[in-house]
Amino acid sequence: MAYQKISHDVKLAAIRLYERQLLRLQEILDCCSISKRTWFRILKLWRETGDVVNHPTGIRARARQLDREDLDYLLQLIRSNPDYFLDELVTLLHTN
Repeated sequence: MAYQKISHDVKLAAIRLYERQLLRLQEILDCCSISKRTWFRILKLWRETGDVVNHPTGIRARARQLDREDLDYLLQLIRSNPDYFLDELVTLLHTN
């Protein structure tokens, strides 16, 4: 099956048909032109988020590894001694 955009309404209708057991899964997939792989992706998303569409958060970067206290501590270290190497800062951050 080639890529095709499945509307939000069709996905919701398929979920409702499935949850209310009004049609067998294969009949739902045939009527809505949804592949099994896509169906299970939609179902997983529905169960995890309560929606059938993945809404991006707008943040495409890595999750932060340091909290605000860690950043403040690093800034304090750098201001007190700007000659620290990165490995020294990492060691101080882990030990303190």
